[in-house]
Amino acid sequence: MRSLLRKVCGVVLCVTAFSLPATSLAGQTAAVPDAQAADPAELVKQARKLSTDGKQDEALALYRRALERAPDSFDAHLGAGVACDLRGDYAEARKHFARAIELAAESSKNQALTAMGVSYAFGRDVRNAA
Repeated sequence: MRSLLRKVCGVVLCVTAFSLPATSLAGQTAAVPDAQAADPAELVKQARKLSTDGKQDEALALYRRALERAPDSFDAHLGAGVACDLRGDYAEARKHFARAIELAAESSKNQALTAMGVSYAFGRDVRNAA
């Protein structure tokens, strides 16, 4: 039952986090022009695919690369939070969700708040989840 609940919460978290297109990175470019380096929006897109495929460690590595290039990226913080949550690293996830909430446009704030609530539920912190 516990495993099923975790999987259901994971699906809810992914759907919630990935329901909106990556828009906060539009127009941003990599800090260092490097033919090998993808731009932050592309890194987030690739990371979302990996996260959806259950490859949280690989996804998190790409989210971190995106955050190196665009530290104020709502999408990268939200995605990194989801990946951390699904890995069971709730404290780290909440740091990313808190930053995503700070950065969120009004239209995206509920998405980040919901992800934070799910994170608290994952960690069995019912008081903060509500």
